[in-house]
Amino acid sequence: MSGVGSLVTRPGLRTWEGTWQRRFSPAAGRRYSKRSIPNPEGEFVKRDGEGPRIVVTREREKWEESAQVVREFGGVPYPFPTIETGPVEGVTSEEVLRGLRESSWVVFTSERAVKYTLLLGGDDCRRLLGERKIAVVGKKTGEALEEEGLSPDFLPREMSGEGLGRELATFLGPSDSVFFPRARRGRREIISILEERGIPITPLDIYETRQPVVSEEEVERLLSFRPDAVTFTSPSTFQNFLSILGEKRAEIVLSGGKIGVIGKTTESAVRQRGYVPHACPEEPTFEALIRELIVAVRK
Repeated sequence: MSGVGSLVTRPGLRTWEGTWQRRFSPAAGRRYSKRSIPNPEGEFVKRDGEGPRIVVTREREKWEESAQVVREFGGVPYPFPTIETGPVEGVTSEEVLRGLRESSWVVFTSERAVKYTLLLGGDDCRRLLGERKIAVVGKKTGEALEEEGLSPDFLPREMSGEGLGRELATFLGPSDSVFFPRARRGRREIISILEERGIPITPLDIYETRQPVVSEEEVERLLSFRPDAVTFTSPSTFQNFLSILGEKRAEIVLSGGKIGVIGKTTESAVRQRGYVPHACPEEPTFEALIRELIVAVRK
């Protein structure tokens, strides 16, 4: 079916080009405590590097992975996390398990949704997920499932929430129902699309994103770093960046370099504040973003 996503066969997810391509990360299998994560004056930033200086605003847990990607493309990474995540207070394992038991499909739109669903649901959750069909918004979410010993069944051609909702709806029958563990205050495209088609969907807010506490000293270090580019992977990373720095200092940083974003919603959030992204890859992955952003910086 042209222009529409496709069911895939377990085990292993199939992409449009062929076998699911899992990107090896040197950080895979390594876990860092907060104490062991390098800081801006340690190993993480190589100030003697000749490549473009790239600010990474992803959450703390993804610093090392992100730094490796930036370095692979010849850049010099700088960590400045503007977002952190945690479980929604009061959500119980029974709510997660009930949502799974009462649904034939489960939809995941982020790696975090996979993480907190399994964290809250425990072993019973893992078993139930293995018995349901699973749809994911993109390759990274699919990889997060595979790392937990689970395999996605559906990947949309258009890797966005709207694309997933629209394409998945064409495969669902009258007896199907969907469980959707999601971020609090997350976008509602999937819910709206499936409800309009008459498909029962049960959303459950299981995690939330927050703005971390950032000291004035950390802000000053960022300004002295004089970045060539700043990356934003969600509307929240951008909005929190403005909040942490303040409008004037944020404008100094963003007008002095390039802006790279992942996804249409992030691009829209940036444009609404009067900034123009220089890189927004069609494939919504951090690797694709850095590849395109490095080219933009070097033009």
